[in-house]
Amino acid sequence: DHQESVFKNGWNTILASNSVSTSGKLLELLEYDVRFSVEHRDFISVWHAYWGEAKGSSLYRKLSRPRDERYESDVRRLLSNLTEEGTYDDINVTAVERGINAMMFGIWRDSHLTHGPNDYNNGIQAMYVYLHKLFPQHYKRKVFRKKSRQGLISAHTWKQPGNIRLS
Repeated sequence: DHQESVFKNGWNTILASNSVSTSGKLLELLEYDVRFSVEHRDFISVWHAYWGEAKGSSLYRKLSRPRDERYESDVRRLLSNLTEEGTYDDINVTAVERGINAMMFGIWRDSHLTHGPNDYNNGIQAMYVYLHKLFPQHYKRKVFRKKSRQGLISAHTWKQPGNIRLS
């Protein structure tokens, strides 16, 4: 439950903020979720053990699933607001939220299994590309390039968790 409260406090702080646009708030929440998986790998290990084990799985559905549903609902609400703001009449909000959820689950899993040095950068870049493709009025095109010997060559540099630039 300590792990949940740490995540929930950060999530709620972003959600309560009135200083950014709907698109900015959504990106901040997703950035927080990606960053959490990298900064709290020990929490993610516990989550995977709990979620993946047969007895733990039923406990997850009973105790944690309602919390996860709340986060998913927050994302769907922001996505709904974005579709209205941008008059994206062809967007299926539930399908887009499921796509984000699937990506996040994969990012958490990969971060847990690989502990790669670029887990954060790759995760948030993937999320941004997905958002840009669906909401081009709200998420402007960015170019992300592979690392070279000289370092990251990119239109925007994503060096440290929390160093996100919102359009």
